[in-house]
Amino acid sequence: MPRMLLSEAIVRKAPGFRLQHGSSNTSRNALNNHTSSTHKSSPTTATTGAISPEDVATMPTQKIVFNAPFDIKGNCYMRVINPGTKRIGYAFKTTKPKRINVSPSTGVLGPKEFVNVAIFCGAFDPGSEDTKSDRVIVQWTNAPDPAAAFKLEWFQGDRKVRRKALPIEYNAFLRAIATSTANYMIRLVGFEPTLIEPLEWMMNGPAKS
Repeated sequence: MPRMLLSEAIVRKAPGFRLQHGSSNTSRNALNNHTSSTHKSSPTTATTGAISPEDVATMPTQKIVFNAPFDIKGNCYMRVINPGTKRIGYAFKTTKPKRINVSPSTGVLGPKEFVNVAIFCGAFDPGSEDTKSDRVIVQWTNAPDPAAAFKLEWFQGDRKVRRKALPIEYNAFLRAIATSTANYMIRLVGFEPTLIEPLEWMMNGPAKS
C-alpha cells in the first residue's frame, strides 16, 4: 500500500486548473462537534453565504476504498475539484472521527482549483466493528472572494452549505488472494513456511512479540 507523509495539502497543476496551497487542519475537531451559533457577519460575507454554492467534483466519485490488512494503519487519497466560478471553503468530517480522519481537513479553493487530501484509517477489527455507516463527508460553502484563509464561521449560522457523503468500503479481497497464492505455492513446490515469511510480513506487518 503506497504511503506518503503529508504536512500540508498535496496540490498538482493540471490543464485548466490553478495551483492551490495547503491549509491548516486545526479546525477538524471543531467541525466534527460544532453546533450552529450566531455571529456577526460583514455585508460581503452575508451576501456570499446567502447564495447556494456550485457543485464540486471528487475523485473518487462514489466511494472510498481501504484495502486489507486492517490491523495496521492505512491511508488512501482523494481529490476535491472546484470547477465553478466562485471561491469556496471546504471542510471534511467523518462518521468515525476517532478512527478515520482527513488531512488537510479544511481549506479554500478558488475557481478551477483542486486539492489532494489524505484519508487515514486507524487499525481495527472489521469482524467485531460495524462499518456499514462509515462515511467521509466533504462540506463546502461560498467564501468571501478576498479571503486568504479558511474560517469556521463560514459554516455556521444560516449560510448555505452543501455536502457530499462517500461511503467507505473495506476490501479484504487482495489479502485473500495473497493468502491463497502462498498456500498454493507451499503445496505445489514444497516450500518451507519460513520462505513465505516475507509475504506474511507484507500482509500482516511485523510479528508481535
